[in-house]
Amino acid sequence: MQKTLKKLHCQNRKKFALMTAFCIGMNTAGMAVPRVHAADAGEKTYIIMTEGSQSAYDVLEDEVANIDEDAIVQDNVAVVELTKKEADKLEKLDEVLYVEEDILLDGSDYEEEGDVFLDQSCVDVEDQWNLDAVNANEQQYDQADGTIKVAVLDTGVDVSEDIDIAGRINLVPGEEEVSPMFEDVSGHGTAVASVIAAKENDIGVTGINPNVELYSVKALDDAKQGPLSRIIEGLHWCMENDIDIINMSFGTPVHSEIFQQVISDAYAQGILLIAAAGNRGNTSGDNIEFPAAFPEVIAVGATDTQGELSEMSSAGTELELLAPGERIPAIGFLDYIVCTEGTSMSAPHVTGAA
Repeated sequence: MQKTLKKLHCQNRKKFALMTAFCIGMNTAGMAVPRVHAADAGEKTYIIMTEGSQSAYDVLEDEVANIDEDAIVQDNVAVVELTKKEADKLEKLDEVLYVEEDILLDGSDYEEEGDVFLDQSCVDVEDQWNLDAVNANEQQYDQADGTIKVAVLDTGVDVSEDIDIAGRINLVPGEEEVSPMFEDVSGHGTAVASVIAAKENDIGVTGINPNVELYSVKALDDAKQGPLSRIIEGLHWCMENDIDIINMSFGTPVHSEIFQQVISDAYAQGILLIAAAGNRGNTSGDNIEFPAAFPEVIAVGATDTQGELSEMSSAGTELELLAPGERIPAIGFLDYIVCTEGTSMSAPHVTGAA
C-alpha cells in the first residue's frame, strides 16, 4: 500500500502543477453572490423562521420589499436583506418565531502548523493507522440491510475514481455551471468523503465503509465557509431526499435558535446527525461548536495517533465520541493524497462506522 501511495503521490504532483492556475481562475469566476439582492447601506442578511404551519413567503410578501421565491430556503424559512428596524418589526409579528442575522460557519480542519494540502508526511505511513484504530483495516464494515444513504454536507466532492457518488447538489450561488470534476477546490469535502467511503482497491487510501451510498451536498465555498442559511438549505435537501446519515465537518461558536430547530426537524425525521466538535483545544473548559453541541447531534472529538485526546480538539460536556483526527491520509483535490488533521476528519470515521 505504501508503494502505491508514493506512486500516486508523484503522479498527482504533476497533475496539481498543471491544474493550479486554471482552478484558481475558475474559483474566482465562481465566487458567491447574494441570494436576494445587494444590501443597501445599513442592511444585513437575516434568516426568518415562521410558525411551522405558516408559509414564510405568505407572511413576508407584504412586509419585505423585493422578496421573491428565491428567498425561501424551506417552507417556513426565508433569507432576506433587512435593516435593524425592519428586522425588529418582523420579530413582533405573531406568525414569526425567530429573526436572526445570518452567521458564517467554518470547516473544522486544523491548519495551524502549515498548509495541510501540501503536507505529504502521511503518505509515508505504513498502512493507515486510523483504520486500525477503529478496527476497520482487516475487514471493512458490512452494509446494513437496505441502502444506507450518507450525505457529506461540506465543500463538495470532486469526481474521483476512488469515491463513488450516488448524487450531488451544489448550493453555492454562482457555481451552477461548475463541473463536478473541479467542484471542491479546497479538497475538504473530498477528504471527508474519502475517510467515509474510499474504495478498497489498493489505490490511494481506503475508507471506513466503501459500501455506503454517498451524496455530496455542497454548502461551503472554496474558502471552507458558508452562511447558516445555506447549511439550512442543505439540511432541507437531505430531509427531502430521505438521507439516513448527515456528516457535518464544520461549526460555529454562535448558538442559533433557527439552526437548532432545523436540526431538531431532521432528527425527528430519523436522520442520524454527526458533527465535528471543533478545534479550540481542551484546556479552557466547554468549547464544543454548533451543530455538534446540539443534543440531537453526535459530537465527535479527535484523538492523536496514540489514542489520546488531541491537544487541538475541542472538549466539554457535550462531547460524546472520539475518533482519529491527526495525520489522517485522505484524498484531496485532483485525487491528490493529503495529510489532514482536525475534528473534520474525526467525524467521518464515526459516520462510516455508523
